[in-house]
Formats: sequence, structure tokens, C-alpha cells
Amino acid sequence: MKPISQAPNLSPVLRLMAALFTGSLMLHASAQDALRFEEEINAFREADAQQPTQEGSLLFVGSSSIRMWQTLEQAFPGHATINRGFGGSHFSDALHWFDDLVPPHRPAAIFVYEGDNDTASGKEPKHIVQEAEQFLAKIREVHPTVPVVFISPKPSLKRWHLKAEYEATNTALLVLTHQHPNVYFADVWTASLGFDGKPIPETFLDDELHMNDLGYIIWRNVLHDVMRTMQVHGLL
Repeated sequence: MKPISQAPNLSPVLRLMAALFTGSLMLHASAQDALRFEEEINAFREADAQQPTQEGSLLFVGSSSIRMWQTLEQAFPGHATINRGFGGSHFSDALHWFDDLVPPHRPAAIFVYEGDNDTASGKEPKHIVQEAEQFLAKIREVHPTVPVVFISPKPSLKRWHLKAEYEATNTALLVLTHQHPNVYFADVWTASLGFDGKPIPETFLDDELHMNDLGYIIWRNVLHDVMRTMQVHGLL
């Protein structure tokens, strides 16, 4: 017996029912998948309950490149920082756990790093940027004017074979930031390439994916430039 999706003579009603059923399964799977971060999110909840974060902090949300930024506080002297990175996350995960990541805080600026794992998993730029815009819309419900910075997915030795896909994702995110006020694009992709146009090996840990302190210095410099632009606009 052929699967429903391959049956040649389905009525329009049956086709619609099949599509809705498949879609519901995909949504359910996505929600279930996000639960793999429940332990990390519970740790954020506990930390926020024990000590509310400082108003006017810099809030960093995203995947493992945020979570593993051990020198985050030192990278932004004069600013309190909040690290809400949870490793391996996608934009869909950030959306699922939004209420635990953003509303508990009153930041001066929000930095978002998602899209890296999305791209590596085969998601199309159009899909990624749609979820990025949904995340931005949720932020605007809570913080209507706080500047938001989308940090571009970074290049890495391990995922360099997906260069074209990453560049397409970054272009889509760049276009998104140009469509909204007080939203910025931090291009760490270009800044992380060497003179040969490839990722700089010395900036990575042994896994060839995550960065060492040298890699984060590059990020710090790019984000400082973005913050100076915010200051010029009176936003920080």
C-alpha cells in the first residue's frame, strides 16, 4: 500500500486532512524537541528567582557560542551582562522558551545568536528568518524600543562545507534587521575570516566548531562597534 503522500487519486479534502495531520505531527515534534533544554531553562528560572538581574544589563540569548562565552562580563566593562545561552539551540527553541529568556529581565540591549545550528541542520534561510522575525516580535511585545542585535552565524572549520548556506542565512538576517527600527546586524562572519577568506584555525577549540578566547575577542570587537552605533543614536 502506498503512503498517503504518494497516493495518486486523493480528493482535495483528503489531501488537506493529510497535510494538516502531517503539520500537527511536525509541530508536536518541535515542541517535544525543545524540552531537551528543560534542565538548563530551570537553572535560569532558579537563578532569576534567587537574584533578579540588574536593570540596564546586556542580555545575551542563543546557542552554545553564547553559553560558552566565559569572558562575557570582562568583554563589556561598565555593563552588567546576562548570559542566557543554551547549547545546541535553534530559533524554534528560543521561541519555545521565550518567556523564561527575555521577560524576566529589563535590559538596555538584547543580543541574539541563533541560526548556526538551524543552518547546519538543513533549515532554509527563509524558514530561519521567519522564526527570527517571530522572536523579534515577541521581544517587541515586552520591550518595544530596546535595541536588538542579531549576531550573524559564525564561520567554523567543522561546518565550512556549508559556507554557501551560512552566507544565505546571514544575508536573510541582514535584510531582516534593515526592516525594523532599533535592530542591528553584527557581522562576526566576515570578521572571523583570515586573509585567505577561510576561518582562522587559531580561534577554535579542538572540536573546530566552538571558539577559544581569540575567537571571542573578534566577537567583542564587532559588538563594541555595534554598541558605538547605538550610542550615536542615543539608544545605549
